[in-house]
Amino acid sequence: MANGKYEQWLTEEGLLQLEAWARNGLTDEQIASNMGGAYSTLRGWRDKYLALSAALKRGKEVIDIQVENALLKRALGYSCTELTKEQLPLCSFQTLLQD
Repeated sequence: MANGKYEQWLTEEGLLQLEAWARNGLTDEQIASNMGGAYSTLRGWRDKYLALSAALKRGKEVIDIQVENALLKRALGYSCTELTKEQLPLCSFQTLLQD
């Protein structure tokens, strides 16, 4: 990530993109790759620019809560019954009469 490239990530659109990547469960390494740079650069920017750090934290909060809930359900022995429906192929009235 070249010098000055951080500016595009501090715009409203850039911060929303970073937050979305974090919300989708990407690691910081994957986010840095998507940004076109190294993880060490992202770490430096995260420490230097509060807005960038806040966007990443907001995005990760959602995923963290989902993981916590899944782990809690599993630890408590959560189970559910899954109902599936299958759609049968349509047949004509004549086909029914021939059988």
